[in-house]
Amino acid sequence: MRTRLALTLTALAALLGAATAEVRAQTISNTAALTFEKKGETRTIISNTATILTQRPPTPARLTFLRLVPPSGRVTPIRAEGGQCRNSAGAFAAIALPASTGSVDLSAASVQPSNTFRAGDVVFISLADGNRNLDALSREIIEVRVNTDADEEVLRLRETDVDSAVFVAPIATVAMPPAAVKFDCQLSVTNGTDIHASYVDSFYPTDIGVADALVDPFGFVFSSEDGSPVNGATVTLLGANNLPTEAFGDDGLNGPGGRPEVYPTTVITGTGVTTISRAYQFPPGGYRFPLLRQGSYRLIVTPPAGFRWPSSIAPAQVTLLVGPDGQPFIINSFPSQPGEPQGASYGGSFPVFGIAPIKVDLPVDPLRGSLVMTKNASTGIASVGDFLQYTVTLANRNRVVEQRNSLIIDTLPVGFRFKTGSLRIGGVASPDPLLSADGRTLTVQLGTIPAGESRTITYITQIGPATPTGEAVNQAEGRAEGGISSSNRATVGVRITNGFFTDAFTIVGRIVEGQCGIDSKSRPGVGGVRLTLEDGTYVVTDEDGQYHVEGVRPGTHVVQIDLSTIPAGYEVVACIRNTRTAGRAFSQFVEGQGGSLHRADFFLRRKAGAASAGAPKSTPGTPSSTAPIAPPQPLDDAEAAGGRTDWLAGQEPGAALLFPRPDYNPRAPVTRVVVKHLPNQRVKLTVNGTSVPL
Repeated sequence: MRTRLALTLTALAALLGAATAEVRAQTISNTAALTFEKKGETRTIISNTATILTQRPPTPARLTFLRLVPPSGRVTPIRAEGGQCRNSAGAFAAIALPASTGSVDLSAASVQPSNTFRAGDVVFISLADGNRNLDALSREIIEVRVNTDADEEVLRLRETDVDSAVFVAPIATVAMPPAAVKFDCQLSVTNGTDIHASYVDSFYPTDIGVADALVDPFGFVFSSEDGSPVNGATVTLLGANNLPTEAFGDDGLNGPGGRPEVYPTTVITGTGVTTISRAYQFPPGGYRFPLLRQGSYRLIVTPPAGFRWPSSIAPAQVTLLVGPDGQPFIINSFPSQPGEPQGASYGGSFPVFGIAPIKVDLPVDPLRGSLVMTKNASTGIASVGDFLQYTVTLANRNRVVEQRNSLIIDTLPVGFRFKTGSLRIGGVASPDPLLSADGRTLTVQLGTIPAGESRTITYITQIGPATPTGEAVNQAEGRAEGGISSSNRATVGVRITNGFFTDAFTIVGRIVEGQCGIDSKSRPGVGGVRLTLEDGTYVVTDEDGQYHVEGVRPGTHVVQIDLSTIPAGYEVVACIRNTRTAGRAFSQFVEGQGGSLHRADFFLRRKAGAASAGAPKSTPGTPSSTAPIAPPQPLDDAEAAGGRTDWLAGQEPGAALLFPRPDYNPRAPVTRVVVKHLPNQRVKLTVNGTSVPL
């Protein structure tokens, strides 16, 4: 017996159709039938049904905000009706725009992309995602979440047309106060609110779309130097022909009780405005005129102290700055009327038409500018007749705005004269600067200094005979833009000294040993003895007991023997008694004028039984007294300052001041201090009552 089998796939036609047509997301069902003959009887067995769900490959989601614009041939209307929003109960209902938004034809909405809106505007949210176009024969929907800091709404966007893969829905914005209510199908916003929209593809969770927009495109008054907002500027709105005009709040002509919500035409940046229906708060540097009638308008700015308007900085430079909202400034947005080359941001007129929001940012120039001046001299000490070179640098620290018509004004000290032909600008020989009538003030023209760059000049001056001694101070400052921008005032001092040694005097002297009454020239000198002045200056006598101190400033000084350096067995004796010693044999007053020479001698006497301190000076016919002894050798500076001492060697536990010692005489303006203390003790050092860090 033969059995004939036949397998029939009832979905064969569907499969063939799917293979030849464009692949779209769809469900394919497949059922098999087995037909056979057994004992002359035809039998059929039906299999189970297998279902295959196909879906389109992923495409990136693009989320965009749109705003209404006046209809024109350049804008293609889109269908935006059919969207839904979720209410507080979790159910979705059709979106209905409030009457305050005006008459909006959602079946053919004229919109274009925007990231700025005004409270009261209708915000259209558009999402393009090709793989969500599942049915080519119907307008499908997808879900998007919209939120601000205070509000949250969930929208279902309807496809603009069958098979378009673009989904759009509108939502109305309302100003706060009153407080926001979540899931009430309207978005509560205030000035400066950020609107955030987010979407996650349910088929491909890694496909995420986000978009942000700024509510209420008010303008900013800002510094053309760095883009920082400027508070306290008065902004006045004028109508056609510079005549007073009128403005309205967000409610426009339909305010409380049917009265217009009148809005002031003069506001102050960074403050706010209160009308009959609500309070408007401006952000730093911000201003706002919510609703205007169609027409031509002009903005006039009265900046606070320290700024100038209109700005002298070109629009191309100012637009490189970023505003407080993180967006580039809107400069010269509207074509000006003839004779108004700068546009709305500089006082020119601008049009208002339709319902499109308008943003005009207003730059003001800081009077202080961003110029920084530095100055140096080739030496810090000079004398009459010397030549001195000055180096002056004027830097533009602004990284965006250039400084035009810049110059340096340099005032020389009394007696200084500019050397003709010595001016160099950037190392290049340049014409002599403009000199004042007295020859002391130099004006050097530098032209334009680009953003972030600097200009350096050098010139030579000669110190004339009329220059007084002491500190000679030179002053210079930079200016630009006709004096609007100015730099700091840079100064540099040069100490003018007398080149003929008439501003100081010299002290000379000798230390000798022997009895009083003997000619000092025949006495032996004592070497190695230190003498100090009251300002810390010190000298050590040579082997013949002689010393000298140069460059002593005019006036009265004290010369004193360091008694710790006198040889053992000797004492100081006053062989000459006068008021200069003030009763002390080891010190003397010395008073001198510039250019003079003064002598101060000291005498040592040997105590009973002591050896002679040194040999007498060789003098014919004068016998030597006794054999000389070696004078003490002074310590070098490092040893005297305790720099070569192991302070831990041989120490026992305890507390003590190890250095300086009682007989220490400092040789420098700084002194080492060494303190021994126990582990549980803390050391505090004060000098004249002032704490010194350890």
